[in-house]
Amino acid sequence: MPIMIVGADSPGGIEIVARVAAPGREVRCFVTDPLSAATFKAAGAKVAAGDVTDVGHIAAACHDCFSVVFMRAAAIDGRERAFAATADAVFEGWQEAVEESRPRRVIWVGMEPPGQAPAGIDVRAVATWDSLDVLASRVAAIDDEPG
Repeated sequence: MPIMIVGADSPGGIEIVARVAAPGREVRCFVTDPLSAATFKAAGAKVAAGDVTDVGHIAAACHDCFSVVFMRAAAIDGRERAFAATADAVFEGWQEAVEESRPRRVIWVGMEPPGQAPAGIDVRAVATWDSLDVLASRVAAIDDEPG
């Protein structure tokens, strides 16, 4: 079952990708940094590179994913965000991408879900105050739960 990590090029995202990558498992990464894109591709992940505020691009990249992980860090760090002026606007855009792509499970890392999830989508939130290793383990455990 495919998993998408939006903001995979953030420190927590890198750790989550490393934790969930396994033979026979499809890992998708949405990144802004071209060097990260090349690294993830070399490791066998499918990669979409672009602006984390481009709702249509994110929704298309999440199409047919079982789980989608949204990294709060990608909404607040120094990367360019052309289509949203605030972190809240980024989160709202990500919620639109969820509504359009309709994954089975959404994991919001470092934030509460920005709105009501569409019916039939399992929504979870994971705090970021743990070490990156613990954070990645928690996200992987949620993704491994039966859906």
